[in-house]
Amino acid sequence: SSATISSNSPTISKLRQANVTPMKCSTTAGDYSANPAGPQYNLGDRVCFLLSVNFPAGVDTKMAQLTDFLPTNFAYESYQVIAGAGLVNSFAQPASATGGVATWYLGSGNPRIVGKGAKFQVVLSATVVKSATATSTNPKTLDKENLAKFRWVNTAGQASSLRDSSVITM
Repeated sequence: SSATISSNSPTISKLRQANVTPMKCSTTAGDYSANPAGPQYNLGDRVCFLLSVNFPAGVDTKMAQLTDFLPTNFAYESYQVIAGAGLVNSFAQPASATGGVATWYLGSGNPRIVGKGAKFQVVLSATVVKSATATSTNPKTLDKENLAKFRWVNTAGQASSLRDSSVITM
């Protein structure tokens, strides 16, 4: 005889808040959507993203790492965890003034473990700027895709990953 145990994997989503003036990033998850209505973004505008990770209810997750890849014409401002603050082991902010990556290392212990059914949500704030390599200030020519990747190790030691993105209308 044999038995098989299966469990769900974590899920991620990357949402954006509608462009409003003045822009203040909301800490209410319902204020974010995949394609929010509202005016287009221009140089100097703040863009607010909501990154969410839902961990499976049936199994712990090892070595969880959420990374946001800012477009080259975005300047990182800050982040605020709105769910699962205790899950953040460490954070690495973008090393450059524009573009770069922001990474949250989630879980505790060695190896880092996130418990069953946990939820992590973080609001990331960035402003639209002209990068040093941009040849035009026309917002339509700027890099507009903001990518998020999530990586973890399952109980068998196999690494897996997910991705989601948000395309910003300039």
